[in-house]
Amino acid sequence: MNTTLSLLSASAALLLSQTIGGAAPPPADASAADAPAPPPETLVTVDGSAITSADVERTLRMRFGPQLDAMPDEQRAKVIVDTTPQMAEELIARTLLLNAAKAAKVEPEKAEIDETIDGLKGSLPPNLPFESYLESIGQNEAEMRAEITDEIRISQHIRTYLDTLPKPTDEAVAEFYAQNEERFTASDEGVAASHILIKTEGADAAGKDAKRAEIEALRKTLIEAEGEGFADLAREHSDCPSSERGGSLGAFGRGQMVKPFEDAAFSQPVGAVGEVIETQFGYHIVMVTDKIPAGLRPLDKVKDEIVAELTEQSQRGAVGDYIESLEG
Repeated sequence: MNTTLSLLSASAALLLSQTIGGAAPPPADASAADAPAPPPETLVTVDGSAITSADVERTLRMRFGPQLDAMPDEQRAKVIVDTTPQMAEELIARTLLLNAAKAAKVEPEKAEIDETIDGLKGSLPPNLPFESYLESIGQNEAEMRAEITDEIRISQHIRTYLDTLPKPTDEAVAEFYAQNEERFTASDEGVAASHILIKTEGADAAGKDAKRAEIEALRKTLIEAEGEGFADLAREHSDCPSSERGGSLGAFGRGQMVKPFEDAAFSQPVGAVGEVIETQFGYHIVMVTDKIPAGLRPLDKVKDEIVAELTEQSQRGAVGDYIESLEG
């Protein structure tokens, strides 16, 4: 079972975006719109818990509430039907992991739950009050808190499980290096860098100001800590997929990044916390971790990068295997 817990599967998300962006079908007739909704259909039972069509719609609404509400009834119904197989699979995995986390007595700290809720509130458009957002997804604050508590519980359980997995051996690292020398060879100078990204896509002026204040606060924390904890902050706050690697982008040369980012990366000293920069993606804090001369980089300079990649590969497969083991 290939399942992600925090995002809709790629195929379902693509389908949803295509449906939203495409031409809307003719609206359903009035008699159909006035008909009572059918009772929820039980799709599957997992560990004694039923997963229903209502659960699928609720999960979609949590993620895409405004988009779904903007659709004609017939179009919205089609999206829900078409995404149900992927969503049901995700909800099966979530149920299995949640039950395993509860069995392991994983209990999130209240401070972490509060921080997550505050982060959610801060991510909303300035003209969308939190209460209105909750109403749009059919939840109240207590239900949202319970949902977030379970997500954190699952995340902590998965992290604990992944921490038990063996780390890549020196032999595996050396083999990867030997088989991928071209990846570690540069014809020109380069840098290795990490970053924290706070996206500003869709934000108005007030929203961008709030995002700027958020990333400046993160930079202040890093400055006071002399750069320590960068990876942890990236995992918690960065909107870039590199957050899973503590913000690491690996090595890159000139011309591979957008100009403001390149200028910052090539001008900063190693280990320094740079000024906040803005690109079309949002606001970034950049930390250069290495300056790379032209030619083949020595193994000792790329070992951490290789270990991170091999670890990510093994963990990705391990989570799927673990979920399958929970299915019994």
